[in-house]
Amino acid sequence: QPMEQKRIREKADFLGWFTYLCDQWYHVDILHPGQICDGGLDGYSLLVLPYDPYYVFDPCPSMEQHIKAWVARGATLVHGAGCPVVRGILDPGAGYHACDSIVDKYIMLPLAYGFETFKNGHTVIRYKDGSPAAVGNSLGRGAVLSIGFNPGLAYINPSQRVDVEGNGMKELYRIK
Repeated sequence: QPMEQKRIREKADFLGWFTYLCDQWYHVDILHPGQICDGGLDGYSLLVLPYDPYYVFDPCPSMEQHIKAWVARGATLVHGAGCPVVRGILDPGAGYHACDSIVDKYIMLPLAYGFETFKNGHTVIRYKDGSPAAVGNSLGRGAVLSIGFNPGLAYINPSQRVDVEGNGMKELYRIK
């Protein structure tokens, strides 16, 4: 996808996830759908799928099936709101949710292209109104973490940055 300045909004969640994972000392690789279909996930234990508004125009059902099988073998998939790839892997029962803050030790206002809440799964984080902001679901021996906002977008946005260490936290959003 082009990195034109006028299209940076669509890339912000991806760039935020990349920055966040690097800040947490994860070794980050970027895989093309073709690489995933060729077994490129072997050797990895975590896959983060950022917001991608263009996936619906060129879906890859084969990639979805490879991801599903990989997770079922014991890996973890993490995705934020509006991730169409997940529809072919697992149904967390995502539905619209109005903009709201989340409560997880501290009250934070996450950012999203469209907020979601979930009907299926174990609640990990709640919105201030009590509805699930993030849920975990088992898939075989693996797990899927569905987040109802876009953590990458929130992480990279300067107005959302909080003093993580000053608040006694090791990271802004826990993914483990």
